[in-house]
Amino acid sequence: AVVSTQSTGIGIGVLGTFTNVLSLTYFLRNDSRSVGSRLLILLNTFDLLVCISATGVTVFYNIASATTDHTQARLDRTQDICKLLFRISTQCTGFTTCLLSITRTISFIKP
Repeated sequence: AVVSTQSTGIGIGVLGTFTNVLSLTYFLRNDSRSVGSRLLILLNTFDLLVCISATGVTVFYNIASATTDHTQARLDRTQDICKLLFRISTQCTGFTTCLLSITRTISFIKP
């Protein structure tokens, strides 16, 4: 059951990375540079970091569980960096979502 969950997590992370790259490409090619558009680009960037770092945590966990003690410390440090990046980008995604909601509300109230 654990292997299936980890494989699913990696699949979701890879698919999320792919779709976020496509979405980011679309937003960057778009000529609109309004505040809302810039916040969507920022949100998409943080979502991309969430997908990449979550996939990295899972992959390095799988690799570390199958290695010797010599390489374990290096993999643990790399996994810790991915975990930190995941936590920071998740918080930034939440904050950016709140900012986007506030700007949309303001634009409805005061067009």
